[in-house]
Formats: sequence, C-alpha cells, structure tokens
Amino acid sequence: VAAVSSCCPFLLRRFPENYILLGVLTIAESMLVGFACLRYSTASILLCCGLTAAVVIGLTVFATRTKTDFTGFGPYLVSFLLVLTLFGLVLSMMASFHATGFVFNGLEVLYAAGGALAASVFLIFDTQLILGGGHEHEF
Repeated sequence: VAAVSSCCPFLLRRFPENYILLGVLTIAESMLVGFACLRYSTASILLCCGLTAAVVIGLTVFATRTKTDFTGFGPYLVSFLLVLTLFGLVLSMMASFHATGFVFNGLEVLYAAGGALAASVFLIFDTQLILGGGHEHEF
C-alpha cells in the first residue's frame, strides 16, 4: 500500500481506488495489531485501549478549547521525530550488543516517554490544523 501511494499518488484521490487502498491498509493494520495482541493478556490489552481512548479524547478536547496555537510547531515536531528515530536506532544497536542494566532500562523508559510525548503533540497539532479556527495555519 505504501509503495502504491508513493509511486501513484493520484490513486489516493480517485474513487473507488482510494477506498480499495484504504480497505487493504485497514486489513493489514488490523492483522498487525491482532498478532501483536496475541502476546499479551486480555486485561492488559483492554487497559491499554481504555488509556489510549482517554488520552486521545482528553487531548482532542484540549486542542479544540485552548487558546494556545500549536499549528506553528511543524518544524519542531519533525526535528523531534528525527531525534527520536536516531535515539531508537542507537538503542537498537545497544540492544544488539546485549546492553543491560539500570542505565539502559532508564534510556528505554526515556525513549518510550519521548514517543508518547511526540504522539500527543502531533495529535494536538493535527487536530488544530483540521479544525482551523483562529490559528495561524489552517488546513
């Protein structure tokens, strides 16, 4: 799906091809999530689902109600995502050399927190772009 959307972007704007690609992407993503969920208990999956829903609803309400404009944060978000990606690559290399210990575990927690922060700010950023309003950049 990614190759088709990269090589033939016009297909994403034509009916019914766009719905077919969306369906294929949805099925592939649901299979990925399903296989990942096989490794965890039902209670932990439901807990994560509930926490994610609460965070998304809370951040969406915040993005619609706040006077702070997050639409100008685009370049900073891309920079943060690049740093987070490179940090993940370094952690992967460290893990391949069997790095363990208190410092490595702390770096993993820091990486997870950075990913959660990035996803949260991206959600606010995108929500404000979509909804428009009195913000600097509107969708």
